[in-house]
Amino acid sequence: MSSILVKNGLLVLPSGIYKWDVKVIDGVVAEIGSSLSSSGVEEIIDASGLYVFPGVIDEHVHMREPGLEYKDDFEHGSKAAIKGGVTTVIEHPNTLPPVDTAKRLRAKAQ
Repeated sequence: MSSILVKNGLLVLPSGIYKWDVKVIDGVVAEIGSSLSSSGVEEIIDASGLYVFPGVIDEHVHMREPGLEYKDDFEHGSKAAIKGGVTTVIEHPNTLPPVDTAKRLRAKAQ
């Protein structure tokens, strides 16, 4: 079981911004609150002065694959999203050919 405690961060939630800690166990947020115990935690991250988001959704992404990979592709676009804290992307079908049918979407997923 892996466990991480993110301490002293500014946790951004729909209800506001809180100076709370976040405990993650096996990749899942297990507890949030002020001054959480670090007992038994494998890794502690000091997020003082940093914002902590539950996950960012970018609903306007242009991966440009297939057909226009010279502009961007799925691999590089995904890596950039991860680096920015984005956990979910919604891609636009501005590709050649456009990924605008179930058949083309299945082919792209492979």
